[in-house]
Amino acid sequence: MSIYYHCAPIPLAPGSVICPGNFGRVIRQYEPNFGNYPMAFRERVLEDVRAAEFPEKPSRLAAIFLLPSYPVAEKYLEAPERRSLIMYEVETIQEPKLLHVGDWLMALPEDDQAYFDGMSEFARQYWQGQSLDVYHQEILVDVPVRVLRARTANASRLPGMSL
Repeated sequence: MSIYYHCAPIPLAPGSVICPGNFGRVIRQYEPNFGNYPMAFRERVLEDVRAAEFPEKPSRLAAIFLLPSYPVAEKYLEAPERRSLIMYEVETIQEPKLLHVGDWLMALPEDDQAYFDGMSEFARQYWQGQSLDVYHQEILVDVPVRVLRARTANASRLPGMSL
């Protein structure tokens, strides 16, 4: 099976299996007093554009987000909001039926840009694989992955975790 990297906020032991769809499960639980409205809006638009124009692509809400290499995973973890995430080396348990390689920056509008009217175009570019910088690749798969080991320095501070 293929080796990838996955970043998650929880400690996972080697051999743990991560099932697809947890991201979507969390977003679907958002309520008026719980959740991240900008993220929910972004994912709603991404999902609507995917369903209408790219139905052969896996839904972000039903997938696992993977990174193709250790250097890409390191780059992904540079963002301040991702400092608490732990990087894991993982392997797919079976070959994915659906797979998408996209640029994670294309799923996010630029900070100084009004995004309500432009988000559909961002989504379209994401699903087309446009602006695919090798250091911003994320891979969506529709199959479970198995944790091989933790790979981040911060994982060494967690009980029972080793690099």
